[in-house]
Amino acid sequence: MSEPVRGAVGRGYGARGRDAWARRGLLAVLAVSVAGCGFQPLHAPGGGGERSAAAGVASADLAAVRVGLIPERNGQLLRRALQQQLESGGTGTAARYSLSASLQAGVEMQGFLRSGTPTRQRITFTAPWSLSTLSVPPVVVASGTERAFDAANIPDNQFFAADVSTEAAQQRLVQQLAADIVEKVAVALSAAPAAPQAAAVPQPVPGGAAPRAAPGSAAPRAAADGAPAAPAGGPALPGRGPA
Repeated sequence: MSEPVRGAVGRGYGARGRDAWARRGLLAVLAVSVAGCGFQPLHAPGGGGERSAAAGVASADLAAVRVGLIPERNGQLLRRALQQQLESGGTGTAARYSLSASLQAGVEMQGFLRSGTPTRQRITFTAPWSLSTLSVPPVVVASGTERAFDAANIPDNQFFAADVSTEAAQQRLVQQLAADIVEKVAVALSAAPAAPQAAAVPQPVPGGAAPRAAPGSAAPRAAADGAPAAPAGGPALPGRGPA
């Protein structure tokens, strides 16, 4: 009586085993197909120089973006998160782009008790941003608005716990917004032509060439220490004798 049952159970396990092997084979084929298409995560590590050329250019361009000041504490946290994610590919790259952003926060109370006291809050962060070149005049490369929301509990008569829960939610929102903005910036830079580096402002060199003389007049003579001397027959410069 028990022998047919064991045989049926064995046949059932065999069928399930064949199905499992078939699924594994399908997953292997899909993995090979995806790898053949050149798929690679945007922020994947280098891994011995195996990244594509486009990914390398994107990292260099991201490091060339400078983030402008964002007011208020959450704005400062967003700016720091943007800087950390933009410079993850390396530091010391010359600036070629400027990223300006602002941060707007909204709070919606939820989960009210019978007494009217809320027990949960929904926090929404909205961040408009704009990416432009440092050329004169600047050229807008891309712009957009990112939005993220999270929730935090409001324990009854536990003010410290409520503050900790709110700050944790705000930190998550800032990191999410920074990741979304950096992703959009990377996509825009990969499609836009490379921007030239900002021209350096020439600085005066001490002891440089003497100033030009007016047309029809004699060029000023230089004294021993390099300072222009007074013209012949004219008044002596302060601290000098007559020429």
